Amino acid sequence: MRGRVGGWSRVCGAALMAVAVGTACSGGGGSCTPVLGPGQTIAGNYDLISYAISGSTIPNTTGSLTLTGTEYNIALSNSFIGTVRDSGTYTLSCNRITQHSFVPNGPALSGTFDVRADTLFIVGTVSGIQQSLVWLYLPAP
Repeated sequence: MRGRVGGWSRVCGAALMAVAVGTACSGGGGSCTPVLGPGQTIAGNYDLISYAISGSTIPNTTGSLTLTGTEYNIALSNSFIGTVRDSGTYTLSCNRITQHSFVPNGPALSGTFDVRADTLFIVGTVSGIQQSLVWLYLPAP
C-alpha cells in the first residue's frame, strides 16, 4: 500500500502507525525513531484542521500552510488574532521541527511533528506558549 503526504511516500498503515505511536526522543542527544525515511518529505500545501493554545482549541480558526523542502509560508485567522501571516525556514530532525521566521525577531517554533496518512501534526512552543496545529494535506490539482 502506498500513499502520499506532500510527496511523502508511506508504506503499510500498520508500520506508519507504529512510527506515529512509537516516536520518542530521549533528552540529551539520545536515540529517536525518525518520522520520515530517506527521501521522504512533508513539502506541499495544507489546510488547517485544528489549532490549540496551551491545550485549549481555538474555535473558528482557519489557516493555510505551504512547505517547500526548507521554507514555509503560513496564514492563520480567527476572531482573536485577525489574520497573521509569516514565512521563513524550517528544519526537521528525527521527530523534531524547528521554524525560524524571515522577520527579524519574528516567531520561532521548536517542537515535534508527526505524519499519519494525509495529516500533519505539529506541537511546539512559540514565545513560551505551547501551540498544537493539525494540517490536512491538499493534493496537487
